[in-house]
Amino acid sequence: MPPRDIERSALRSMVHGATFGIALTDRDQRFQLVNPALCSMLGYSRDELVGRPARDIVDPADYGTEQALTEELTSGTRPAFQIEKRFVRRDGTRLWVRASVTPWNSPDSLEGFFSIAVDISDICQLRDDLARNRERLNLTVEASRSGIWELDAESGRVSWTGDHGLASEEPPGDLSTSYGEFLYRVHPQDREALETKTVAALHKGESFSLEFRLIDASGRVRWIRCKGKPVHDSGGNAKGILAVNADITAMKQTEFELHSVMGRLIQAQEDERRRISRELHDDISQRLALLSVELNSFADSVRARREAIPSAIQRLQTGIDEIARDIHGLSHQLHSTKLQNLGLRAALHELCQQVSEQHGIAVTVRAKHLPESLPEEISLCLFRVCQEAINNVVKHSHAREASITVSLRGTLLKLTVSDSGVGFDPANRSSGIGLAGMRERMRFVGGTLAIRSASKNGTEITAEVRIPGLAKSAAASGG
Repeated sequence: MPPRDIERSALRSMVHGATFGIALTDRDQRFQLVNPALCSMLGYSRDELVGRPARDIVDPADYGTEQALTEELTSGTRPAFQIEKRFVRRDGTRLWVRASVTPWNSPDSLEGFFSIAVDISDICQLRDDLARNRERLNLTVEASRSGIWELDAESGRVSWTGDHGLASEEPPGDLSTSYGEFLYRVHPQDREALETKTVAALHKGESFSLEFRLIDASGRVRWIRCKGKPVHDSGGNAKGILAVNADITAMKQTEFELHSVMGRLIQAQEDERRRISRELHDDISQRLALLSVELNSFADSVRARREAIPSAIQRLQTGIDEIARDIHGLSHQLHSTKLQNLGLRAALHELCQQVSEQHGIAVTVRAKHLPESLPEEISLCLFRVCQEAINNVVKHSHAREASITVSLRGTLLKLTVSDSGVGFDPANRSSGIGLAGMRERMRFVGGTLAIRSASKNGTEITAEVRIPGLAKSAAASGG
């Protein structure tokens, strides 16, 4: 077979067997040749397409753009073009294709056009789905005042979608900035914590969660809750970080206001405790003491007449003494004068002595290297925490022994109250308001409270607070 015939035969086989659509149209854009793949795409037979205008199978919305490009081919100002368009199938449905069109020339003139069409319906569907999902994501991000950012470890660039407030007063949108600029906008006191988390994510593959303050373009401080994780390449190497920032400024403001109210409430409670304690001590205790003196005087006069003292008088005397002791104990619980005059160590020893005498629970105190002069609000806070913890031991633990330990390390003052009783589940919300009150007291002075307990394994409550300027050298020894 001559080479030209072989060439024509091979070309015919290639066109016939191709999996994409192939067509030849004349100068008037009527089909002259169509392959089986194009017929299958459109749902027409070869005879139904040959001689038919190509515009009949193109969506009218796309035909104008294609026609303008075709005219450029005809004029010679464009050698070829590629377009995405919709074919109208025989059943009326639309089919997205990517078409490549080139002129079909004879030696002397333009004969027509050669087209290749590839079905991209699946790609277009994925693209539409991606666009819809992106729109949903943008709406979610906007509604939640969140920002999604990604750090490219190689370039050191941070790309951001959503609410960032870093560049201008413009509404939330996309942003690309350097990691250094991003960190510059983080509050100086929080910057190191964020850097530590990002480094650990890149080098150790650790996910992270933290809260930090962000200074936006207008100079406002915004509280951010950030959650992030490393992004890996196909080889498993960390190539960056993907993170979500949620603006929690309003929530933080509410927390600050709540803590402020709780602080004022605690202070008002202490003021009321002092007032009631003074009333008990200065009024009721004195009146009971006067009544006791009068009863003693009456008893002495009876003895002077050598008469027997009525048993009712003796019972009254005993009852008054007991009431006086109870009022003294209640006055101490409300406001410890020893705490005010002698310091925390003396007040804790007195508290333990009272508990041991009244409830038969042996409570030991270890308070070495505890300064005699602590800030009043710190001493009162730790005393109240210890008082509440010991009350819980008495009421709930069924323990016969408990211990109180106060220690100082540098500027960190630590109070621990422990027992070997029945324990409880700290996560149980029904565990009472006492623990919540202790936490609020510690928060009020800038401290923390930790609770360790489990059923039948006892309880340990630890309160910690830092006192700037406090030195061990100023502490007194003893326990």
